[in-house]
Amino acid sequence: MSTLGTPRRNKLFYYETIVIQVEDELFRVPRYGFQEHSEVFENIFTLPGASKEGTCDEQPLILSADYPKAHFESLLKLMYWRDIPHPAELNLSQKDWIGVLNISTRLQMQKIRKLAIQRIYSNFVLSSVDKVLLGREYRVADWLIDGYSEMVQDRLLPLEAFTRLGTDAAMRVLWLRTSDMGLNTPPEPPVYRDKTLRSRTPPSPRRPYRQRVLTPEPTRSFEGMDSLPPSPGATHPRITEKVRNQVKIAFEEELKDMA
Repeated sequence: MSTLGTPRRNKLFYYETIVIQVEDELFRVPRYGFQEHSEVFENIFTLPGASKEGTCDEQPLILSADYPKAHFESLLKLMYWRDIPHPAELNLSQKDWIGVLNISTRLQMQKIRKLAIQRIYSNFVLSSVDKVLLGREYRVADWLIDGYSEMVQDRLLPLEAFTRLGTDAAMRVLWLRTSDMGLNTPPEPPVYRDKTLRSRTPPSPRRPYRQRVLTPEPTRSFEGMDSLPPSPGATHPRITEKVRNQVKIAFEEELKDMA
């Protein structure tokens, strides 16, 4: 007969678990990850008289339809990747990281959210439109500014890119193109180079004149633009600070309260 009495729980290595239902599946994971990283879950666990939700399969903590199952799985891969079979390397795709960004934003997991933003920005190439749309959805101000700035400078964007933005944003981008970049300045009329003429205007066809060659002036280059604009989806390393500042002013309302 044992005389050790009732055993105590080890302070470091006695993990409590939580059962979470996402769509039609149950997930049972160590509770510490959510308690450590999520302000939402920390409040749930520490409130006096906390609910029994999440303690067993019969009483799971149910997440709403705003939390897609695939996105939740991506988050768990990041949080508990060492527990996954063959975890030699954590290899998340762009879609996985966007899922992590989605869930971490909704659950107020600030460290994980910051990591997802950094990985998406450094590891993958986003088109200017995708930067704007993702920046809007997940409240990333830098993506929004970069995306709009690239659209202002990229003259090869297809019509679809502007339709995805919405009418108001598309009009603001086009307004910035014409007002800020100098594209609203009409081109100078061609110059007729003829030493026998004192006027810059073409001679009257009624008077006899020698054959003359029309030589237009070279096309002017616009400040802040390349002679060959970058293709859609390409990176834009030469975004000028002037354009970024104009974008911040034009989209000031949309940029409020963003990270």
